[in-house]
Amino acid sequence: MVGELLHENPESQMMHDGEHDRALLCVDDLKKHYPVARGARAALRSAERKYVKAVDGVGFSIMSGDILGLAGESGSGKSTLGELLVRLQKPTAGRVLVDGTDIAKLKGPALKRFRANMQMIFQDPYATLNPRFTVERTLMEPLTIHKVDDMRGRVERARVALEMAELRPADKYLPAYPHQLSGGQRQRVAIARAIILQPKFIVADEPVSMLDVSVRSGVLNLLADIRHQLGLTLLFISHDLSTIRYLCNKTAVLYLGRIVEIGRTDRVLGDPIHPYTKALLAAVPIPDPSVARTRLDIPGEIPDPIDLPPGCRFWPRCREQMQICREQEPDLRVVEDGRMTACHRV
Repeated sequence: MVGELLHENPESQMMHDGEHDRALLCVDDLKKHYPVARGARAALRSAERKYVKAVDGVGFSIMSGDILGLAGESGSGKSTLGELLVRLQKPTAGRVLVDGTDIAKLKGPALKRFRANMQMIFQDPYATLNPRFTVERTLMEPLTIHKVDDMRGRVERARVALEMAELRPADKYLPAYPHQLSGGQRQRVAIARAIILQPKFIVADEPVSMLDVSVRSGVLNLLADIRHQLGLTLLFISHDLSTIRYLCNKTAVLYLGRIVEIGRTDRVLGDPIHPYTKALLAAVPIPDPSVARTRLDIPGEIPDPIDLPPGCRFWPRCREQMQICREQEPDLRVVEDGRMTACHRV
């Protein structure tokens, strides 16, 4: 039955020059700015409206079968970017193209098909599931919305999804409520719900950050296995570079709403170029007491996204800053095959 409901996985591909038009998902100068509330006096004085620039001019492509890791500190715009890709939020400017189609223009049946093909796994398994729904009802809800199969077929698909999420036997978990499950089991139910419609693309927003260390590796391995079985493409959001290194074949580093480095994971995390990437990587613990390394602590706090510094956004915290960094914002440009960075020192 599993083989009848699921399809084979294509080989993972890396992004090369000239493949942009063949990518599953393309992001073009994407922006999301939130207006800051102002009082009556400021409005009467016609004070300039201020904005939180959560995502501010992001562009990249994801090939079918890739797992792109999105790294950065809290407040860098990772979750906002993920929600923009599945149209949970509307962009202020820019475009998200899926199979060459601008998702902002989708309506009616086309939008419904898009919803089925683009799913999201959220960070908190305790808030993801409706506490009044059994696991069976939770899994069958998207099937009902999209009118997939009859009742018997939906129950069977729910069983298959639970088996794929490694909750076996499935009949044990179908009648259960969320409060009867552990955190890891709840997250596996959330994963089962995300894959039950056999989507093309999934955004996994910090899916293991709230789980015990003992169960994180199991969930990461599950995501990798499901990706191979279903031929999925994933955006994996995390502040933990060790999980990105383990799971993802491409990595993008986000800082204050802009990508500062992107490329193959082995290059970006094996030989980082941007000072921010270097500092993030230096903070990752190495479980080997014989390995000595120099820490590169990032001084200060991440700047206020309402009042961004001029020039490079990282220069107030950068130990390698130059005068040009204070005056001119660097462009994201190619430094080697498939790898890009935004730094004046390159």
